[in-house]
Amino acid sequence: MRRLFIMALFLLAVCSSVYAATADNYKLDMIRSSGYLTLAESPTYSKFSYLSDMSIADIDQTSSYYKYSTFGLMEVSAFAVGDPYVVTMTVSKRVLSLGDSVTIDLEVSEELVAWATQINHISQLNITYNAGHILISFQPQSAGEQTYVLNADLWDLEWNPGNSVLSFNLYVDDGEDKILQTLVTENMFGEIHVGRQKAFVTMFDLRGTNTQNIWDGLTINITQKDGLSLFDKAYLVESLSGRVIASSSVLPSNQAIYMSTNERTTLSIQNSRYELLFDVKSSPPTGTTFNLSVSQFLSHQVSGIQKSSQTTGSIMSGTLKIVPQNQPIIMKAKIDQYTPALDRITLDIQAEILQGSVTQIRFHLTDLTLGSQSAIQTRPFNAVLISNDRYAMSNSMLDSLQLSHNHQYVFVFELIGPANSSIVSTNLFLVDATPPNKPNSLAVQTYALNSYPGSMTVKSSLMGLHFLVDTRSLLDPESGLLRYKIMKKASSTPVWHDIVSADVTSLNAIQVDYIENNNAINDYALMVQNGSGLWSVMSDINEVDLRSNGALIDTLFNSPNPFDSAHQRVTTIYYSLRTNADVDLYLYDMYGYFIRKWHFASGSIGGQMINAVDWDGTNQVGDKVSMGGYILILKATDSTGSTMQKKYSIGVMR
Repeated sequence: MRRLFIMALFLLAVCSSVYAATADNYKLDMIRSSGYLTLAESPTYSKFSYLSDMSIADIDQTSSYYKYSTFGLMEVSAFAVGDPYVVTMTVSKRVLSLGDSVTIDLEVSEELVAWATQINHISQLNITYNAGHILISFQPQSAGEQTYVLNADLWDLEWNPGNSVLSFNLYVDDGEDKILQTLVTENMFGEIHVGRQKAFVTMFDLRGTNTQNIWDGLTINITQKDGLSLFDKAYLVESLSGRVIASSSVLPSNQAIYMSTNERTTLSIQNSRYELLFDVKSSPPTGTTFNLSVSQFLSHQVSGIQKSSQTTGSIMSGTLKIVPQNQPIIMKAKIDQYTPALDRITLDIQAEILQGSVTQIRFHLTDLTLGSQSAIQTRPFNAVLISNDRYAMSNSMLDSLQLSHNHQYVFVFELIGPANSSIVSTNLFLVDATPPNKPNSLAVQTYALNSYPGSMTVKSSLMGLHFLVDTRSLLDPESGLLRYKIMKKASSTPVWHDIVSADVTSLNAIQVDYIENNNAINDYALMVQNGSGLWSVMSDINEVDLRSNGALIDTLFNSPNPFDSAHQRVTTIYYSLRTNADVDLYLYDMYGYFIRKWHFASGSIGGQMINAVDWDGTNQVGDKVSMGGYILILKATDSTGSTMQKKYSIGVMR
């Protein structure tokens, strides 16, 4: 079977959590391939770069070393359609004491029949496999910071072979004091226009430790095989303010270049975004390629003189290229991770266009689920100028496509103008065209509130509600649950409104507390939203009586009133109770003569909390009553023997 080989570039920034619960996760995010718009097949290697982030929010205050994170590389050799490969890797922790173990979770693309793993060329024996996940228990044997290479050989149920090579960094505590910065995210642009002033090359987020640090400078490396001078000047800029905090006019190739930051530039413990910009010479020939890295950051504590020069991770582009000014550069290309439509996608791209214009977009879709690709199509390119030379095609719809539910795709395209852009691709996206399944009804518990928070004043008019929200993963097996909302209405009205809406944070159930007035009977229901934005139908309704100190009989009325028994078949008597009860309805005329009686047992129709009883205008023996006024008396008796009566007037016309 002929297989389509592809080249991939992964990038993921993992959100931080407290140290004790930190788990780093790396996932497929972007694919680039110059051969995607051809049918050529050739063996290749898929390059994955990933980034992890350690939390500094919960550091042991008795120790003065700080945790940090680094980049790594991950590659899949001969990545062909149908071959098994690693989809995500999760490392349970990145900082540990000597003698401790970490758990490495490898999620694979399909079920396996056999597998073997090595770390730094040593076979791992403490491994298990379950439901598409290889779990490895690994114990480092030396202290300090080290990069570990994990090699996974995989065979699927059809004995197709696959190989994934991944690297990750661990810091094994050696007891030494360190001051380290944390590199949180990075983004590197693959092309730069010749002659461009302050061209974007990379941006990254940086933060300091939880002691205040002055950022002294950083070291960059520009590597070019011919040793050409490519740039006139480099700038380090704060993204938010646009302030230049460091610059250098000495930029020789193949040498480390130190850029000193402005005096007292501080590193915040919050993420701060920075950009590295260059003035590009007009002389380098187009097509010149180079590598760029930021190899170290230098800082010192505000309260002392201690300095540290630490490599927190190389920001590597792989290969960057200088291109002519009439060639568009695609700065950003993104499709929502999940899309609900079967015939269209929303493409968000940003392009730099210095000369000429872009008239068309040429593309195809690769279906990674089937291992096939669509025919190449060409459409008009409609862009909006967002700055002097940047254009956006944001939220534009590409329709008349043929997508399949629960299939994973990548969108591969180029921009057509006087010169064509490079062929790039978006992130992978999944089509989820079905809403989530109907969730279970809300489980509701009530509890008394003794006081407002911080007050000793008793507030008997309030009651607490404890909801249990159904967020089981089986409600949406394709794109998963994204959000939920709890809705409420008074039982006597048809109008629903949202009272709680939040992100789904659990794969089983979420507990929510809510404060209500305890003077009504309310209906509560739940809806859940999946990753593609579709909402489920409403859950079954849970009716809750919150009248903890209220009367046994709440409402009593009829409609229509007055009642024309000659032309209207019935009038309906509505009443609501605090709880199920035995009910007797008595009807008298204005002179006190008995007309009719109804009796309903507790819990039956007519003896429930919400009730509706029809009266056709007849007396006890079935004769139509005369025109006039009538007195309705409702008597209710609950399970404790408590009794209450309520009167109401009904008018009759004939």
